[in-house]
Amino acid sequence: MRTTTRARLGVSPAIAQMRGTPSSTTERYSDREGAYPGYTSDGKWLIDSIRLRTWLQRDDGREYAVWGINSSDGAADTIYVYTPELGLPVSVSADSIVFTIRNGTVERKESGLSQVVAQPGSIVAVFGPYAYENGARWGNQLEVGMKVSLLSKLTPSRPEKEADWDKVAFCVTVGPFLLRDGVDVSGDTALNSDFQSESNRGSAQRTFIGITGDNGLVIGEATTTFADAAATLKARGCVDAMALDGGASSFLYANGSTLQGAGRQLNNVIAFMAVGQAAVASPTAPPSQGNLNVAPTVSSVLVNGRVISFEAYIIEGSNYFRLRDLAYAVNGTDKQFSVGFDNATQAIALTSGMPYTPTGGELEGVATAARAATARPSPSVIYKDGVALNLTVYNIGGSNFFRLRDIMSAFDIGVGFDNATNTLTIDTSKPYTG
Repeated sequence: MRTTTRARLGVSPAIAQMRGTPSSTTERYSDREGAYPGYTSDGKWLIDSIRLRTWLQRDDGREYAVWGINSSDGAADTIYVYTPELGLPVSVSADSIVFTIRNGTVERKESGLSQVVAQPGSIVAVFGPYAYENGARWGNQLEVGMKVSLLSKLTPSRPEKEADWDKVAFCVTVGPFLLRDGVDVSGDTALNSDFQSESNRGSAQRTFIGITGDNGLVIGEATTTFADAAATLKARGCVDAMALDGGASSFLYANGSTLQGAGRQLNNVIAFMAVGQAAVASPTAPPSQGNLNVAPTVSSVLVNGRVISFEAYIIEGSNYFRLRDLAYAVNGTDKQFSVGFDNATQAIALTSGMPYTPTGGELEGVATAARAATARPSPSVIYKDGVALNLTVYNIGGSNFFRLRDIMSAFDIGVGFDNATNTLTIDTSKPYTG
């Protein structure tokens, strides 16, 4: 990460220039068009005016348009979805119909609730009464036991960029759009329809973000106009840029110092973490406890075609999962396995072909940057069918995490990765291939 502080741009703005991976994010979804910065699974930064479509889809292909994620206007004819990332209870109208969807299956259907909260491993879909009645009238409604997925599509203003936006793993939205291909578009009414009021035309405290031609970021804050911010970012080599939130929400922190303090409590921030390289480990020993390259896994996971939410992390380029979560996910298949503990050998004991007995808490963890920072090598000993396995294990937040491919190889389970959709696939009907 490279930073400069208090660079002289306009009225003493604070500027931070950086390259790297965001370690925590704001909510990914929105219910309107707007300017978005995005980060792709292959490490590219993007900014564009985006039309976002979000919907729930049953396994028979029927769809329900979602008006927003983790927000609501309370209208009776709308559908909103809440995810565990919100972390807060939300008030809902008592005449709404509420569906709890866990691991891609409708688990509960309720009414008469005054508030809802999405628990780890689940999402909550709130149907306003008119929206529910309209669907019921046409026999198009959710019911307990149905399979359903939450899907989204980001459509940029530049069609040639659509393939890149299909790879986005992180994005936020505010606006307006400031630079597009090096041209000032801050006054373009078509691209910035929500920013045409008089209050948006004058000088005010604002934050902004730009992408340079070599995929670097410039993030800054100043008391300025949108047009001046666009000119400043262009002068710093940015080709695409947009404004973030401003006023009391303006906040910038870098290199251990607060460059611009917020005037209120903030519920959404973008954070970047500088990470070092881990020491090279010997084949028989886990990596040293030094600076591990650890981040939450942002890929979706399909297990036998079903979307399942795991607490998972990328450690030195490989995906690591909790052993009991994997055992729970493949339980009941031909590749099921039990997880136990052998007191005699003080080792974890895995037995192929045996059903897994849940202990509680399976698939309920949520990967966070804070938990990733606790990653340490674990000395755990593992046996499969009485034979010792030489596995690298990490303890994160008190739980042991195992390399996905190691476990899939041990039980001959097919595993793959779809680059186009940034999706990990686990298929118990296929053999493991390295």
